Amino acid sequence: MITSGSVRIAAYVRPRGTMALPLAAWPFLLLPFDSLTHLLGIGEETGAQTFPATAALSLVYLVLRGGDLRFSDISRKVFLYLAAVLAIMVALTAGHLALESAVSTHLTEDLRVPTMLRQGTSFVLGLSSFLMFQDALLRVGHRAAFRWMAVGFIPSFVAAPFQAFSGVFRVQGFSSEPSQFADALVFTFLPACFGAMLGRYQRRSLVALGVVTLLSTFSSTGIMKLGLVIACYYVGTGRALRGLLMLLGGLALLVGLLSLWPENYIYSTFSVLFYDWETSAAMLSITIVDRYMGLFGPLGMLNEPRAWLGLGLGADSVYFYQMFTPLIADAIRGVKWVLPSISSLQGKMLMYAGVGGYALYLMAWITAWRAAPRGHLARHLIPAIFLGSLFSLAPFFIPYAWLWLALGATASHLKAALIPPGGASR
Repeated sequence: MITSGSVRIAAYVRPRGTMALPLAAWPFLLLPFDSLTHLLGIGEETGAQTFPATAALSLVYLVLRGGDLRFSDISRKVFLYLAAVLAIMVALTAGHLALESAVSTHLTEDLRVPTMLRQGTSFVLGLSSFLMFQDALLRVGHRAAFRWMAVGFIPSFVAAPFQAFSGVFRVQGFSSEPSQFADALVFTFLPACFGAMLGRYQRRSLVALGVVTLLSTFSSTGIMKLGLVIACYYVGTGRALRGLLMLLGGLALLVGLLSLWPENYIYSTFSVLFYDWETSAAMLSITIVDRYMGLFGPLGMLNEPRAWLGLGLGADSVYFYQMFTPLIADAIRGVKWVLPSISSLQGKMLMYAGVGGYALYLMAWITAWRAAPRGHLARHLIPAIFLGSLFSLAPFFIPYAWLWLALGATASHLKAALIPPGGASR
């Protein structure tokens, strides 16, 4: 039997029978259901605005797999980098917890225990999600995974029209808010349309449906992330100028479409920004504050030596009022359900793990990206998600980073994983 690394090529064969629904399909089918707390109506009680179905499934999945969990050489290496980062953060957290317990400070050190437990659990669920995704990909292959991703969005597309005409005018699928549904569309459904084995007209129809639904979320950050994906694709394929022209044309078309609904959420957001700038030379919009200051805050902390070493899990809550001015802190705090926190995944990792731990974290991303062959979607989506995570995607158990790291780490082991420009045709 032919082998590649630690993975058997024979394991890539799809189960026979049109009714077959392997366990490895469920991680991809459940991607649109990114907030079980919202669906169950327990978000306020738990303080968790999001809790992805994939995070919950990952623990069950690993238990069911038991000792039969599969790895590729690259996915094992990526996992070890990430596990080392977790070990560093745990050690740093223990040290800071001991220090904060022994010495009186001006910090909100009483938040250390609840936040470190929440953030530590979230990161462990992220790691288990990565293990689940890479195992599932090695079992069913990338093509099948992309098909399951696309199929999983059918309930969301059925629900979206009812939401659009319910008087809210912003669709959100099964997410707790429209911007999160936009993330799911940009980082899973739309790429899946190009990665699955679809005919030209099927692919175009599904992409059109996805783009119309994305616009119906009226999520400015979601649209910006789609722009990042397009930019990374064209830069990665050596056609940066063509990509720029396409983005400019798309922006002009977007402005024209949005002008048909002048009261839409995107126009309202930028109207507030323009008004604040015109009247006070300030840009105090929660879209700017919460999304972007989550990166600038941790970077600003690097003027203190202890931040270079790392401040441990939950540090964004403990150092929240030291990291931001009172005006910025209060604005961010106003949109947090329970505990103050930041929205930048990369900012959070830098703050928790320090420069050394963050370097290991970056090595996991670089290793997965380099492992993806030229022409594979992961080659373009990993940089796009990294850029997007500079100002969002902070909850560790959000699946998109883990999914694409797994796709990149397993790509070289699957011949069917190569995605030609424009997607595959039947």
